[in-house]
Amino acid sequence: MLDSVKGDKVTSCGCKGRGRGELLSCISYDYNSKTNNLYVWDIYLNSIHSFSLTDSCKFEKRERLIRVNTHLNKIKSVNDSLFAVLTFHPDQSIGLVDKTGNFISKLPYKTIENKEIDYDLNYFSSTIAISPDKRHLAVSDLNFPSIKLYSISDNKLKILWEKMIFEPSYTIVNKWYRINDDQQFGFGDIHMSTENIYVLSHGVKYKEFRNGLFTNNNRIYILQFDYEGNYIKSFALNDFMYLFEISPDGKSLYGKIDEALIKKYSLSDNSG
Repeated sequence: MLDSVKGDKVTSCGCKGRGRGELLSCISYDYNSKTNNLYVWDIYLNSIHSFSLTDSCKFEKRERLIRVNTHLNKIKSVNDSLFAVLTFHPDQSIGLVDKTGNFISKLPYKTIENKEIDYDLNYFSSTIAISPDKRHLAVSDLNFPSIKLYSISDNKLKILWEKMIFEPSYTIVNKWYRINDDQQFGFGDIHMSTENIYVLSHGVKYKEFRNGLFTNNNRIYILQFDYEGNYIKSFALNDFMYLFEISPDGKSLYGKIDEALIKKYSLSDNSG
């Protein structure tokens, strides 16, 4: 955990192993600011672990909260006993999982619909974001410029809208899709403020991505949409990054530039 003003390290948690407070392979995590709890999905241990932030700003191990009998990709905390999740294959789904590890709400997840695709053997490289009030869930895809928005109400998920920001261009090979070179690359990350949805675009076509040329382009774009799916504006940042985070008020962005560097940006000063 870092201080959001100066970037100084505040505390950390976990170490490698199988014992209490230990983790093996963490592929997703979420911090619930309302309850001061951090939740970590460990794919090797097949469980969600919880850590509590104490008054002295230290994380204490609480429990191995959930054992899940499915392959999760991403998790977001709705509350201390309910999680929004995106699964891998087979039957890639988006849903709500309780503390027993069971789905209480589950919807099929497909970025594109095509009868020639074998969805049981493959999955979409997508990621999820939850709104600060925990009432909405947004999903974007790395390969397709797709955004979906769901509502969370009475422990149920409901899709509100979905859209392709750019026209998809692909062919089917061996019962799965292959992105054509002329298609615009998808969204590397997604986050939500209290009023808007933000996605990260590298501004390149898929041919440039395949050839690794996009890493030489020291500029990325943050596209801003409202909760109705309307495009508002974009922000051009002169740094290459894969991941970012948005403050709840939408005024600050934190970008991971490389393994050792995180930068803070003021969005109000960098509109495009």
